[in-house]
Amino acid sequence: MSETYNGWTNYETWVVKLWMDNEEASQRFFAEIAEEIWGDAEADVLLTRSETARCALAGRLKDEHGEGRPFIVGVWGDLIGAALSEVNWSEIANALLENHYDGYEPIDYGSDRRAFRRPTRPARRPGGLFFLDTARQRGIVAGLQREVRNELPKL
Repeated sequence: MSETYNGWTNYETWVVKLWMDNEEASQRFFAEIAEEIWGDAEADVLLTRSETARCALAGRLKDEHGEGRPFIVGVWGDLIGAALSEVNWSEIANALLENHYDGYEPIDYGSDRRAFRRPTRPARRPGGLFFLDTARQRGIVAGLQREVRNELPKL
């Protein structure tokens, strides 16, 4: 199986984005969510405004698709769940934000798209590190550990 599909991380990511854009009402719905999240996003100690927005939007997209999923038990439910677990929600969020908002700093996924899919370290807040590259995750986790040990300088 190839590493990408039609320019996206995988088939699952491509097909979800395709269906999001398939109807005008759906496209408008997700654009409004992106606009709301970008408007509310703020930089903090750990993340830039763009990272905060991308993480929040990716989580919201995942929730929207999980809530809309029909309740199916058995093998079909497992297969649908497995397919949705492969979706790179960060990549879709990045695509929704990158061409529409001044100041947004998109991720260049380049050839190593898998680096943005799974966390290798626990996050301080849910989803906070999920979409960062591994080196950035390690730096943030080290900073959080120093903060917990009260080794960071007071601001």
